[in-house]
Amino acid sequence: DCLDLVPALVFFLSHLKGDHELRGVENLTLKESDRLSELMKLLNVFHKKSFLKDHKLHIEGNPSKLDSPVDLVLPEDHRMIMVGSLFLLHHGGG
Repeated sequence: DCLDLVPALVFFLSHLKGDHELRGVENLTLKESDRLSELMKLLNVFHKKSFLKDHKLHIEGNPSKLDSPVDLVLPEDHRMIMVGSLFLLHHGGG
């Protein structure tokens, strides 16, 4: 019911060991950017396994961190900039 929290939840769940599922995420495509696609890209950049199935985002969380900084290209969407910053800070920069 609160789509604006999904980016932060994705960050948290992607680093929490276990399999996680977020339902009702299809409307993320209708925000300032296609946040669903952008979150999937972000998870991929940081080597976090995820997939979409039946309007659910599945995330295989693990606490591992990257050994080297990354370059991110994010859309002009404040929520995506904020979650990108969380990922970068947690993984040592970019």
